[in-house]
Amino acid sequence: MQVAKKWLFLFVVLLIVGCNTQLDTPIPEDENWTHHQLDNGLKYHLYPTDDDEISIRLMIHAGSMQESEEQKGYAHFVEHMAFNGSRNFTGNDVIKLFEKTGGSFGADINAFTGYQLTNYKMDLSDKEHLELAMTWMRDVADGIAFAPEQVEKEKGVILGEFRFSRPEDKPLFFKAYEASVEGTVLEHLDPLGTKESVQQATSEGLKGYYHKWYQPQNAELIIAGNISKDEIAKLIVAQFSSWRNSGDPAVEKQRTTAVNNDSRSLPSGDKESPSLHFIIDRGQMAVRTVEDQKKNWRDDVAQQLINQRISAVFNDAALAVQYTGVYSQWIEYNRYAVGSIAFSAEQREVTETLFLETLSSLRDHGVSQNELDTIMAGYQSLLANLDSDWDKRKPAQIVDQKVFSIEQAMPMQSRETSRQALTSFIANVDLKGINKNIDDLLSSEVNWLQATAPMSHQRR
Repeated sequence: MQVAKKWLFLFVVLLIVGCNTQLDTPIPEDENWTHHQLDNGLKYHLYPTDDDEISIRLMIHAGSMQESEEQKGYAHFVEHMAFNGSRNFTGNDVIKLFEKTGGSFGADINAFTGYQLTNYKMDLSDKEHLELAMTWMRDVADGIAFAPEQVEKEKGVILGEFRFSRPEDKPLFFKAYEASVEGTVLEHLDPLGTKESVQQATSEGLKGYYHKWYQPQNAELIIAGNISKDEIAKLIVAQFSSWRNSGDPAVEKQRTTAVNNDSRSLPSGDKESPSLHFIIDRGQMAVRTVEDQKKNWRDDVAQQLINQRISAVFNDAALAVQYTGVYSQWIEYNRYAVGSIAFSAEQREVTETLFLETLSSLRDHGVSQNELDTIMAGYQSLLANLDSDWDKRKPAQIVDQKVFSIEQAMPMQSRETSRQALTSFIANVDLKGINKNIDDLLSSEVNWLQATAPMSHQRR
């Protein structure tokens, strides 16, 4: 579970695009996906491929946002307990099952918990253990044991996560993330909970959370790989039709969880350099229409051009920096354009001045055709390699992309419409339009994060 780190992951623009001339036209779904729903409300999605492998994901649309004040960390604790014994498996049996499939094992390796999602994963090297894997997934649904002695044992494991992922010397990204959710609905929803709530958890308390939220109307099953749609559908019906629906309404996602990105100054971690970062809110992350895709790609080109210019300016000035980068990040359902530069404390003034001057120049004067051509060569390569890259996708990648698309409420697109859209985008990019996008981006409301020298250095 690496929820706090998510916002620093580089946003990879997926090829989930359409080619309709109406920019607000919804992007169609890849027809190789089939979507079904059982009478109890469980949704399942199937994607056959020619691979030997099969990958399975069980999404439970509940996380720390569904916890009460007394249940802090319970969503994550329940995830851990799924690997400690269930209706058909002891803890050792689960380990053996994962070892048979050739994959790694462990809570937070084969599952993760977020604010509004708990996701279980299993990757099989072939069909041999498919039925057994589906039996375990069914056990996760409503058969986790919650043996009191296992609950007590698991407390130590989870408390160890606090020591590892919530250290006293917090890195800058963690401090910045905490600051960004301060005063928002997310502020007190750390999926790890609190040490006190974990220590006080009981078998009965965990069962209370589990039985309320682990309901078929709150779940989706995603399977890709060496499957027959008819055969796997029969297996799903046989395994999951008996999962009883409580009659409660399905969870509705809160996809407007705005964060606090006010400008601020924070100390770096003890092993980090001072740095300066700009953060620009670019709205929803989901790509649902042709207009969404156009905005996303133009932002991506603009960010690459800004990064390219910053690198060139600092190289020409022979001014050493620790790193530079301009990229997209996300928090929950929003996307942000972020630019970063890190430097030695002695070089702060000259570095920050040149950084800001470069951004101002880009905003006011844009880039050259040669600079744009360099970036667009990457898109042309992407188009040229689309077929080979598409064919290299493995079931694990396909189902993980599907989990992401479901969580963001957006479609996954087919190979051919992806090709058509990318071809159209490349053909219609022009210098004037890209420079306008750079101007619009850098003229937007900009929030700044200044990372000062580490606290330990300041105390010296």
